[in-house]
Amino acid sequence: MHGNEQYDVLIAGGGPAGMSCAIWCEKLGLRALIVEKRAEMGGQLLRVYGEITDYAGLSARDGRDLRDRIESGLSVDRVYRSEIKEIDKHLRVQTTEGDRLAASVIVIATGVRRRKLGVAGEETFEGKGVLGSGVQSRDLVAGKRVAIIGGGDAALENAAILCKTAAHVAVVHRRSEFSAREEFVKAAEAAENVEFLMDATVWEIVGNQEVTGIRVKRNSPAVSSVLDVDFVLVRIGVEPNSGAFRSIVDVDDAGYIRVNGRCETNVRGIYAIGDAADTRSPTIATAVGTGAIAAKNIFEYLKGRSA
Repeated sequence: MHGNEQYDVLIAGGGPAGMSCAIWCEKLGLRALIVEKRAEMGGQLLRVYGEITDYAGLSARDGRDLRDRIESGLSVDRVYRSEIKEIDKHLRVQTTEGDRLAASVIVIATGVRRRKLGVAGEETFEGKGVLGSGVQSRDLVAGKRVAIIGGGDAALENAAILCKTAAHVAVVHRRSEFSAREEFVKAAEAAENVEFLMDATVWEIVGNQEVTGIRVKRNSPAVSSVLDVDFVLVRIGVEPNSGAFRSIVDVDDAGYIRVNGRCETNVRGIYAIGDAADTRSPTIATAVGTGAIAAKNIFEYLKGRSA
């Protein structure tokens, strides 16, 4: 039982950052345990359905393929299926299962989750017109009307993907300009069946058994209307999974964990890596890199304590 064992390092989260950290801990002779609530490792990699071509030195069919490659270097007996509920000032961890875990160092690698609109109908119609993935829904939306909410890379890239099969795609963005990369904006603009609703906000997703439309407020001109759609894809960014740690480590206004160049938080013995602590470069490569950085600094930290 993991709860009765002492570990050098306890890693909260089994995404690319957490797996990388665990692999490097093992290389450095540190006894590490990953606490991961899901049935399988991978974190946000499991939501990447398209080909990965920007990971230096290799390409992968999708996120799961890359996950498998990273996980192949991991000791599977050092994964504990649960979630951290809280950490006290003595670095004692309580899980949602009621177990207590002990380690000399804690690494927070809990990543991010997709931000929701928080409007009526969003949860009601999840899986009934509110889509989880654009790439996986290309065939599902064939000949249908789709609304994509957001103005960043994910929103515009999905517009360029879904317009190839959908009858009509409406991109609804609350600002007057997109924040997406120019290549994604141009690809969406080039499609005849893509419409842009700027300075507009969605305040309800409506339907019966399935989605039939969205209620939209436009600022200029000031008008509210219902846009008839069959599917809705929300891509308005992400937010960090840091809730369980905010009472003990410093976070910024958006909830991202503050760290220094050594991946250290303000609490001695607690480190944070990957997207949960990264607002500037939330990439797979960065996540994996911070896992290695943390492990090497933890090794030095623990060596210094025992000296």
